[in-house]
Amino acid sequence: MLLQVMLCVTHVLHHTLFQVGKHKWKALRELKKARKEAGCYQEKRKTLGEDTTSADLLALGRAKAQQIRENINNQNKEVEEEKQKSEDNKREKVEERKKWRKKLSKRTARGQPITKHQVDYLLHKIRQSTNG
Repeated sequence: MLLQVMLCVTHVLHHTLFQVGKHKWKALRELKKARKEAGCYQEKRKTLGEDTTSADLLALGRAKAQQIRENINNQNKEVEEEKQKSEDNKREKVEERKKWRKKLSKRTARGQPITKHQVDYLLHKIRQSTNG
């Protein structure tokens, strides 16, 4: 979020430098709005030791950056888990196909396919189509 706001602020600032007239004021308003969302204009806060101090923007920025890092790490973990599941599923399907290919390629002494394996495979396909 903070990174997006910072990019927005730099984008608006870049456009402000090249704007002329009333459009420049519009861009400046957008810049101020983006800064406000980023937390640049904090109100004076009372602390225990002193009367009033401005908010520590560096600490706020670090806290937001840490939160963003945690979100990104969580998303990366979720993506890795999904990727691992899909790889496992693919591996299982490949093993299943190898098993059936081996059974279906078997022949009798006269070169005919073994009927038992053919029927089993057809039943397997029917069961899969009704379950999934």
